[in-house]
Amino acid sequence: VDSIDDREDFDVMLQSMTDLNFSKIEIEWVLQQTAAVLHLGNTIFVSDGQEGSRLSSSGMVAMKWISQLLQVDAKALEFALTHRSIEVRNVKTDIPLSPDAAIDSRNALSKSIYGLVFDWLVKRVNSSLNGTDR
Repeated sequence: VDSIDDREDFDVMLQSMTDLNFSKIEIEWVLQQTAAVLHLGNTIFVSDGQEGSRLSSSGMVAMKWISQLLQVDAKALEFALTHRSIEVRNVKTDIPLSPDAAIDSRNALSKSIYGLVFDWLVKRVNSSLNGTDR
C-alpha cells in the first residue's frame, strides 16, 4: 500500500516504547517473540512416511531461527510440535502427530506466545502510564 511506510511505523513504535521507558532488553524480547511467531508460520510439516510428521527442509530452516529466538533446543521444539504425550500409571507415551495435527500444535504455540506477549505489553504500558514502571 503506497500510503503505508513500514520503516517509519517501526521507528515510531520503537520510539514509543522508549518514551514509555521500556528497557533495551524488554524491546529486544518483544521483537524476538514477535519474530518467533512469524517464523512459526513458515514451518511446514510433511508426513514422515508412517503415522507421524516431520519438518520439511524449509521448515527446518525456520525452526533454526525459532529456536534461537525462543532460546530453546530446535530438536526438542520440533519433537514437541510433532508429538503428543500421555501418561498412564506413571508411564509416559509419545504419540506421533499427523502433519495436520502438527500444524494445529504449531498454531496453538503461536497463539500462546502472541497472547502472552500481548498481555505483557498491556500490563507494561499501563504501568508506564500509571507511573509504576516495572
